[in-house]
Amino acid sequence: MLKYVITKGLGILIKAVIFDIDGTLYDETYPKVKAELLTAEFISNKSNVSLEVIYNTFREVKAQITSEYKGIPEANDRKIWYEETLKRTGVINISKEEASTYYWQVIYDSIEPYIDFIYVLPRFSKKYRLFTLTDELSEIQRKKIKHLGLEKFFVNSISSEQVGETKPSQRLFNYALDIVGEMPSDILVVGDNPSADIKGGNLAGMHTAWLKRGKYFYYPQSEHEKPDIVFTNYVQLDSKIRSLKTSGN
Repeated sequence: MLKYVITKGLGILIKAVIFDIDGTLYDETYPKVKAELLTAEFISNKSNVSLEVIYNTFREVKAQITSEYKGIPEANDRKIWYEETLKRTGVINISKEEASTYYWQVIYDSIEPYIDFIYVLPRFSKKYRLFTLTDELSEIQRKKIKHLGLEKFFVNSISSEQVGETKPSQRLFNYALDIVGEMPSDILVVGDNPSADIKGGNLAGMHTAWLKRGKYFYYPQSEHEKPDIVFTNYVQLDSKIRSLKTSGN
């Protein structure tokens, strides 16, 4: 914790920004709900099982697997989710790969970057080296960034799959540090989830900025989850970063 306090107080200029993806670069809620429902419909139409049974079973499986696999990337592997869903509902004429592929295609077709993020991105990419860090699987992450039309703006995309642990794992954030190649105090982590993005960045000695919008808006924060910057839209962020630089908060 001493290292964290010292690096936070240096007031060094930010050289790199690491962005979370889901909920930070785009609104993830509607695309996920849509994908879950349409994939349940897809499975139901190809089997004798009702949409209601498929959908409710999937929701139960999702909750169970994300709990049992907490802390490792497999918690987010849709093939695992659908393999168990198909098993429990007795559907044998659809593979987990088919179901997962259908799910992700709905996601890709539905996601759009936040308009305020797009507005500031060209300027940000000239001022800072930009990266992404997510708990999603590497291949899925790359496809999301491509479908969002953002791949040319990021130096590198980092996934928890590369380390085997999810946020706020210090092993993951240390790996990100190696990829970025800057001192922790020269890096800003931007995310919407205080318990994952902000806590992980704080414990690694990085600066942190919380996008206070979406499902974590009313999230109660512990000591390690308090960000250096709180912002509600991306138009605010650059001035808040400049304030952070000069004040060394």
